[in-house]
Amino acid sequence: MRREAASRRAESGCTVASLLLALMFVALPAQAQHTLPTAQAARPPSGIGGVVVGWAGLGFGVFNLATLPLCFMEFYPRKAKTLCMVSSGVLSAGGFIASAIGLSIGYPRRAEYRRWRAGRVAAQLDRLRVAPSREGALFSYALHF
Repeated sequence: MRREAASRRAESGCTVASLLLALMFVALPAQAQHTLPTAQAARPPSGIGGVVVGWAGLGFGVFNLATLPLCFMEFYPRKAKTLCMVSSGVLSAGGFIASAIGLSIGYPRRAEYRRWRAGRVAAQLDRLRVAPSREGALFSYALHF
């Protein structure tokens, strides 16, 4: 009887927490729209986050795939070999999926951001640097990723 009551309380707590979490995610975009400044609305996302996540996921997937032969070492028991192979396969697949999603989102956004930035005069001027010295000044032009 006590176990059933505790189970009901735990289920109702999870249900309430789930509802609050769902309401928070539904209400969050509406609040975010009101807090964004209008000057930033025209600026597209740079896409760096997607590119970084994509390449990190690819590295993680390749690393787990490369270490898969370690699961066949003799010091592992038979059950542990199976678990090692499955977990390594799942982790490498997850890395490759993160790579596919991150790179397919990041690179198009990065291209759009570069097109947007190239059309602005200020983008060309902020690459120019002036370094004063005793004899004069040094002008340099920096290229950014």
